[in-house]
Amino acid sequence: MKAMNNKPMTHFLSQDFVFIGRSGSLGYRRGVTYPLSLQIDLDSPTQVVILKPTKCPYTTLDAFCRNWKLPEEAARFLVEYYERREKMKLLDDEHDAPKKPVDL
Repeated sequence: MKAMNNKPMTHFLSQDFVFIGRSGSLGYRRGVTYPLSLQIDLDSPTQVVILKPTKCPYTTLDAFCRNWKLPEEAARFLVEYYERREKMKLLDDEHDAPKKPVDL
């Protein structure tokens, strides 16, 4: 599996996934394994985009998971990605919080 940063929270992932959606959707057959290249950005209106073999956007990670079985390695990567994203949001919130006045 390859994963690399393009910008802080956009990642690219190449992995084999099993299609579990309805056969015929974009030519995919249920139960068949396909090598996919994904772009993942949970802060984007299109959270997951299959780049190869056929470009197909998913508005949510949940929608993607309803059609594709995640291999263990990919699932672990996505959990770590989500946890990093949440940690960065907390740090941003702390940074943007109004500062308390200091009594002199």
